[in-house]
Amino acid sequence: MSGTIKLYETLRVPFYIVPRPYTLLDVKATLASTPALTHTVAITHNGPISSSLWAYPAFVYDANDPGVGDEGDLRMVGMDFGWTSGRYGPIFVPAFNVYGKWHTPQPYFAEFDLYLDVDQDGTDDFVDFNFNSGWFSGRGDNDDWIVIRFDLSTHALGLASPYNIYTDYNAGFMEWYLPAGWNGLPMGDTDMNFTVWSFDYGGNYDGGGTHYFDFARPPVAARISGNPGPNNRNATMDFWVRSAGSIGVMLVDYNGGPGAAQAYLVPHPFYSFIHMPLIVKSYTP
Repeated sequence: MSGTIKLYETLRVPFYIVPRPYTLLDVKATLASTPALTHTVAITHNGPISSSLWAYPAFVYDANDPGVGDEGDLRMVGMDFGWTSGRYGPIFVPAFNVYGKWHTPQPYFAEFDLYLDVDQDGTDDFVDFNFNSGWFSGRGDNDDWIVIRFDLSTHALGLASPYNIYTDYNAGFMEWYLPAGWNGLPMGDTDMNFTVWSFDYGGNYDGGGTHYFDFARPPVAARISGNPGPNNRNATMDFWVRSAGSIGVMLVDYNGGPGAAQAYLVPHPFYSFIHMPLIVKSYTP
């Protein structure tokens, strides 16, 4: 029997080591003299793909801690109202940014603990944290990311959200979609105190203090002109401060490089420092 035998091999490359293009934004803010006025931010895009932008009220901006790995070193925390679901009711959205990229968003590489004091009596009621659905269901670890709620009074575990965590391998940004009713807030109750802690691969931790948030009255509103890209390098963001409590705007580019290029702080006029550059995604207050 003659002929040629062909051997075919398929190379399976893990998604988390596949390089992808990133965006970078340069931002210049012209801040008005009084908080009641609109503050305008000029955004200049640089990169091979378009940005995908969003804006959050910012509550935490924390310095890089040399004792905590960048994959779990809390850099910025934002919180905003998301939408009202016909099935789950009001949804609020916390967002977390760290100084570097995690290898994988498994909690033993990068864990975020959101403590909620929903009745504001000075004692935390729940803690939400990221994990995978396989661990939660006893089937073994997988890559289906969820938010788990731990009741601090009953020690019961449950889901904090019906929505998955849509983050990436080798990313430095994560956001959760949390129904208020699933997290201890009865219908009509819209405010809470919250505290965030983050942990790195070695169990070292960082925290961003305790903050007040009312999702019916977000402290900052923003409007972005569009997503800049290779064919349109310029965009603007207007923002204004509605109430005290935040430190400014957390501007997120989902296509930015992990860490500092995924989220940037634009402080409002009565916050004491300015950190540039900046980032965002279409948002109508």
